[in-house]
This record gives sequence, structure tokens and C-alpha cells, in this order.
Amino acid sequence: MWNFIPGIHDRMAGGEARYMTFNAGRFSALSDLHRGKAGIAANAPAASGVGHLGTDLFIHALAMERAGISVENPAQIPAYHYSSRWGRVPPCFARATAINDEDRTLLISGTAAVIGEESVHDGDARAQWDATINNISRVIEHADTDGLIVPPRRVDHARIYMARAEDEQSVREWSRRSFPDSQTIEILPAQLCRSELLVEIEAVARVARKTALTTSAGSSRTSSMTRRKYL
Repeated sequence: MWNFIPGIHDRMAGGEARYMTFNAGRFSALSDLHRGKAGIAANAPAASGVGHLGTDLFIHALAMERAGISVENPAQIPAYHYSSRWGRVPPCFARATAINDEDRTLLISGTAAVIGEESVHDGDARAQWDATINNISRVIEHADTDGLIVPPRRVDHARIYMARAEDEQSVREWSRRSFPDSQTIEILPAQLCRSELLVEIEAVARVARKTALTTSAGSSRTSSMTRRKYL
């Protein structure tokens, strides 16, 4: 899900930021759909949530016939378990959604320089970039829940939201180095969900899987990899 929120830091009635109000609505909707917080944890979608300069709320959703698998990052607290410091109810999204096709495709949520639930490297765009890339790497690694992932692991598509126009040239250079094999890289200006964050990255990653695995006594493990065009 992609959520584009107008005036994301504007103060609403009661003094809370509009992003917090949005999170309350999202939590209520997903809680009703999945019968409570436990259901959210099992079914939370990958998502991004950024601000834009218009006046309308835009929500885009990608749906499939079969549900994907929610993937978390062990270096980050799941968003739906955030403390009340980040709103009266937490945001509801998974760090990624794994699609079990011939390759395991990961739809990686908007990712930023957050460790645990804390923003890090306030004001330092390069350090935040490095922390964000590390978080993306951890998500990809953690998707290997069944031990079937084999190299190569790569990011096929990346969209980068940046909070400051003066960082654009640097972001372009960093993105070329971090995603050398990407088919597409988009760089867009946006207000991010926390004012101290300067960059957020969402991505589509491909991690090839073993399609044949022999474990019988006296035999060696063999694997083959298939590739599928991302549509």
C-alpha cells in the first residue's frame, strides 16, 4: 500500500499531527478486517506513507489472489508494536511482503534510519542513508525464513523519497552505488513521516530460491535458479 498524505505534519484537532490521525484510521480499519492486533501482526502489508503538497489523501493498493508473507527486520521493532511516543495507536505495516513465486520477490516498505523505534543520525543525510541501506539488507536477509535463498540477492527497483532538495545530487550518487543492478531508480521530494528523517527508500528485491534440494544420505545438495520478469 502507498499512502500519500497531505500536510503530513499539520496539527489536527487535539494537537496531534495528521500522520498520527491517519495511523489511527488505518489501525481501526485493519483491526476490523483482521479481528484485532494479533491479526494485524500476521497480515500487515508492506507500505509507504509520505506527505505531498496537494490537499487530497491518495491511497494505492496492490492486490493478489494469494496473500503474501509479512517480513520484519530484527533490528527494528515492528511498527504495530511502537510505543505511544509515536501516536495514540501505532502505524500498521510490515517491513516487507514476500511473494512466493519461482523467485521470492520482496516488496520492501518505505524504509528509513530507524533502529528499534528510534530515529538515528538526526541531520546527517549520509549517515541516515547508510542506516537505511543496512535496514533494507537486514529485511532481505530475514526473508530467508526457510533457508532456501541462494545468491544473487538484488534490488530490481527503488524509489527514494528525500526531504531536502539540497541532498538530490548526493542521493543520486549514493543510489547508483547502492543499487548498481537496479532496472529503475526514482528520486522524489517528499515530507517524511518524522520530521527528523531525511531519506526513505522503498524497493522491489529479488532473491533467487533453490528449486531442487536433495538431502538424502550420500547425495549432495543441488539447486537451480529461475528468473521471472517483474511486472
